[in-house]
Amino acid sequence: MDRGAWLQECRRIAEERFDTLFAPTYDRDEAPASPTHWRCVAAVIDRCPPGGRILDAACGTGRYFGMILQAGRQVVGVDQSGGMLTEARAKHPEVTVGVPPKSWRVPYAASRLRAAVS
Repeated sequence: MDRGAWLQECRRIAEERFDTLFAPTYDRDEAPASPTHWRCVAAVIDRCPPGGRILDAACGTGRYFGMILQAGRQVVGVDQSGGMLTEARAKHPEVTVGVPPKSWRVPYAASRLRAAVS
């Protein structure tokens, strides 16, 4: 098997596992973010103007959505796992979430976003 095919298969397996195994219990089973990480996210939010849009890259189940929304900012979530996005949508249906298209690039995001967290 060539490297490209192997990587594609590894990605398919990982996505399948996140969609079917991990997503439904992720919030319960995943270790919580450290206080340092929460402070980092808060610092990013503070640097984004009120009403500004923040990208949550690899948003998973939307762990930071509530914090961002409560601070008066908008949030857009992207993740490779459809199962994780389903969980995020269930918690915060008002947030736009999706799998980024293969053609999606930082310059595209930079023109529409004020900050990013992960």
